[in-house]
Amino acid sequence: MYPLRNTKSSTQGDRCVKVLLDAERRGNDRIKQAQTYRVKIIKQAKIDAEIEKNAFQKQKDDIIKEKLRQIEHDIELEKIVYDRQVDATIKGYDERVAQVKDRVIENLLDLVTNIKPEIHHNFTVQKEINETGTYTRIFDSLHSGSRY
Repeated sequence: MYPLRNTKSSTQGDRCVKVLLDAERRGNDRIKQAQTYRVKIIKQAKIDAEIEKNAFQKQKDDIIKEKLRQIEHDIELEKIVYDRQVDATIKGYDERVAQVKDRVIENLLDLVTNIKPEIHHNFTVQKEINETGTYTRIFDSLHSGSRY
């Protein structure tokens, strides 16, 4: 048989075990609190990162929108300048037409009413071939630039 335990030391041992168990429980509670705090901090960091990302994205979107507005404004200014240039060019054409209109009409009427009949070169060539059986090329001032 085993000897009986001393009740005084048994109570003291129970207290030590109780203190150790209590310390372990508090340690586990502390670990659980730390894990909970860690999860809370990570969630808050994700929220903060999302807010910062959205703010950054809004800032960049605003910059892009401002640049697009500036580009559209520049395009409008260029359009005004080009429209003025086109209007000035058309006005110049209209003035030139007004200056030469009567002369052009005169020249057209002269060409239509003063007919100067001429024999076409091919007819002359064909006539010479029919009469002589051959054609002799003669270079004149009208055809000096051609390759014939």
